[in-house]
Amino acid sequence: MRVFISVDMEGVAGVATFDQVIRGGSGYPRAQELMTADSRARVLFGAPRPSCMVQGISAADSLAVFVGYHAAAGSPGVLAHTFSSNFTELCVNGAPMTEAEVNGLYASSLGAWYYLAALASQQLGALIHRR
Repeated sequence: MRVFISVDMEGVAGVATFDQVIRGGSGYPRAQELMTADSRARVLFGAPRPSCMVQGISAADSLAVFVGYHAAAGSPGVLAHTFSSNFTELCVNGAPMTEAEVNGLYASSLGAWYYLAALASQQLGALIHRR
């Protein structure tokens, strides 16, 4: 079984300010340490990618695991946003969506299950979904 793991820095324990999530910010190096400790994963950086945080997922992946995802734009929560601070809400078929839900829809379109782990406090529990 091949597993795709996506880690969103803003939802990682100990990351709470924009200075920690902006490359070049004084808190960024420590936030990188927190993120890799939380996920035990290799971190990839680079220019914006067409599939954002799920760039590289494919039909070969049986499961997508999303770690550290946070509250959606307009919701209560630390560093709440949806893909960009420029969006006040992102909807799919009229329903407001989080980054994890949008990425989950994409994973599902490829046939992968998706699992949300290490969620922000207002998203208690873990959810397993398939399209």
